[in-house]
Amino acid sequence: MPENDAVTKFKCDDKKAKELRDIGFGVVNSHVQDGIARGAGVLIALNGQGSDANRILDDRSSQYFSFSKSIIKKQAYPTSLMGSMALLRQMYADANWYVYSCQMEIRENLGRGFFSYQPACR
Repeated sequence: MPENDAVTKFKCDDKKAKELRDIGFGVVNSHVQDGIARGAGVLIALNGQGSDANRILDDRSSQYFSFSKSIIKKQAYPTSLMGSMALLRQMYADANWYVYSCQMEIRENLGRGFFSYQPACR
């Protein structure tokens, strides 16, 4: 679901952050691992001090996609890899149509989902 922002689900785990720092990592990019359109990722510094406001470097660092349907929402469609690809292609085709549509009343009535993929529309 495109409205899925990893920053809203972020909880710092100091023990895991220390493990990653010990093997040489200083920053991680994370996302919610559920569904085909997985939403925006979050870029996090693995510092041990400070608040989450100090750790979060970018709250919309990237968009994530998968060919696996949602387990949490018990998604029934798509049932194949080809169906997943078709769904992603259709999502982009729909988003482009809405972005380049001259019908402003249509764009005003849309939810946040499509526009989360198009920075020019925010």
